[in-house]
This record gives sequence, C-alpha cells and structure tokens, in this order.
Amino acid sequence: MAALPDARRSLGRPRGRAVPPAKGRAELALLAGYGAVSALLYGVALNFSFWPLTIQGESALSFVPGAPVVENLQRFFVFSVSTSLGWDLGRALTNVALILLTGRAVLGALRRAARKAAFDAPVRFDSPTDSLPFADPRGTSDERSPLRFSPFADPRGTSDERSPFP
Repeated sequence: MAALPDARRSLGRPRGRAVPPAKGRAELALLAGYGAVSALLYGVALNFSFWPLTIQGESALSFVPGAPVVENLQRFFVFSVSTSLGWDLGRALTNVALILLTGRAVLGALRRAARKAAFDAPVRFDSPTDSLPFADPRGTSDERSPLRFSPFADPRGTSDERSPFP
C-alpha cells in the first residue's frame, strides 16, 4: 500500500501547474474577463428561470413543450438576444469597469489577508475551561472573569454610579 502524502505539506500548493500565475495587468485582464463572462451567464440563467412560463403560444420566442431540445434552445437563444442582451451587456461592462477600477486594491487586500492568515497552523482542541481567558483550572473564577464583565464596571473593582444595572 502506497503512503499517502502529508496533507499539511500539500495544502494550498497545486501540483503541476501548466500556466504560471498571472501578475499585474494580465491578472486584472483575466479577472475583468471573468467578470464579463459571469455577467453574461448570470443573464442567461435569469432568462432561463422564467422563459418557459412567460411567453405562451407558437411564437419564435416561446417554449414549446414536447419539441426537440435543439429547437427549444434555438427559441431560447432568440428570446435572450431579443429581450435582454442589452441589459446583459450593460451588466458585463459595469463589472469590467468596476473590476478595472478597484481590482488592484482588492487583490492587494486579499494578498495581505492571505499572508497574515495562519492556514498552516496546527489544529488544537482544548477543553472548554482552557478556552476561557481568565478561567481557574480548579473551577472557580476570579474577578476578571468574562462572565462578570460589565461595560460600566470600574477596573479597580469598585461599583460605578452610572451603571444601569443594580
């Protein structure tokens, strides 16, 4: 039986990458292209959700129950182009413009967050008393217990007259 690879070493590192990762303007162009394609596909999905129920009859735009799939797909294509292609193109152009305007800043923020995130940190399970910040292992809690915290409490431990709580 072959040994399984260590999951911690291979996590997040794709093997055998055929194309090097894009950087700079190429990365923004790929992201903008994805935004345009996803906007057009969203429009197709939106049209497909109501097309069979909207137009009734034997027009070139309507769904015909029992007709061959290819014929209904042709009717759906005509319906999509004639009714909502303008809206879909507007959505795609808006996606492209917003991605090109904000893409560099958003990608930079995502990269910083990925560097600071501890994805390689070992997973450790503690008992519930170990997870409380001021818990006493003997089961008693001290004055700094988070269960006794009040936003109006005086840090010296004396009561505050402004407290709405008795």
